[in-house]
Amino acid sequence: MASTMNNQATEQWTGSGTILLVDDEEAIRTIATKVLASIGFEVITAADGLEALEHYSKLGDSIALVLLDMTMPRMNGEETLIELRRRNNEVKIVLCSGYIDAQLISAYDGDGITAFIQKPYMRNDLRTTLRQMLG
Repeated sequence: MASTMNNQATEQWTGSGTILLVDDEEAIRTIATKVLASIGFEVITAADGLEALEHYSKLGDSIALVLLDMTMPRMNGEETLIELRRRNNEVKIVLCSGYIDAQLISAYDGDGITAFIQKPYMRNDLRTTLRQMLG
């Protein structure tokens, strides 16, 4: 029964604030932006890590969370994560990948400000992860 109530709470949960969505695939940025907006978020998109850092430099304090793809050209997700953390050690980041890098996940998992979601992610999985990260 508690599981059913928790699922209902998650399905009804709406977020607020701005998410920086970083993914090199335009189709994923488009779909994820629509999903995130339907959950209640404003979305800023970046096609790679360098573009993400430009946005973060301008808007860092207003960004509630970074949804970060791990495999991108110019600056990959791990390099971007390291630079974001250098700028703000408390930035909340959800790592996304179609490939599981167990070593990378274990390096950041459980620190309370980083989570991982497998691509392709479903709306409810994304909502659950965001709810856990942002309350």
